[in-house]
Amino acid sequence: MCHRLCPPSSLFPVVLSGTCLRISFQPFDRIVFWTSKITLQCNYQTTALQPPIVQWKYKSFCRDRIADAFSSNSQDAQINNQLQQANPGYNPYVECQDSARTVRTVATKQGNTVTLGDFYQGRRITVDNLADLTIDMATWGDGGVYYCTVISGQDLQGNNEGYTELLVLGENMLLYNLNSLYPVDLKKINKGNT
Repeated sequence: MCHRLCPPSSLFPVVLSGTCLRISFQPFDRIVFWTSKITLQCNYQTTALQPPIVQWKYKSFCRDRIADAFSSNSQDAQINNQLQQANPGYNPYVECQDSARTVRTVATKQGNTVTLGDFYQGRRITVDNLADLTIDMATWGDGGVYYCTVISGQDLQGNNEGYTELLVLGENMLLYNLNSLYPVDLKKINKGNT
């Protein structure tokens, strides 16, 4: 039996009693340049004796972050801002029905075997360490929300899923309004390093 923090997402922790799965992500979302190598970290803890299955899924953004950043005075952007102020945990770029966006399996790892989803066949993508997804050359279509799911038949309590966001920018893209896309320090932009 455990008494530990099992976060349902990277932002809202909850304490659970019993055996539990725990997933955690980096403290900020990733912004990379096109053709850069990127590693999305997914750390988990489990009490299971058998290695779990790790699955990474890609989901497109619900709304276009770049368009919203460069048209912050648009009616849609203003509605998003009002919704976020009324519901501080609401993320209009992540929270929508899967039927309204593209959803694909990127990779599945079982033991030491990694299987890429159909769309990603032929690309240099791996699942390293326990569950870190590495994309050797980011492309325009890689920008979106990445969900890491850890599945164990021996560890059924706790949260087994978390997500992080990835934005892929062009080398010559103007960065003047970038901070409105993600409120992060621009020094954290990853250019070719993970």
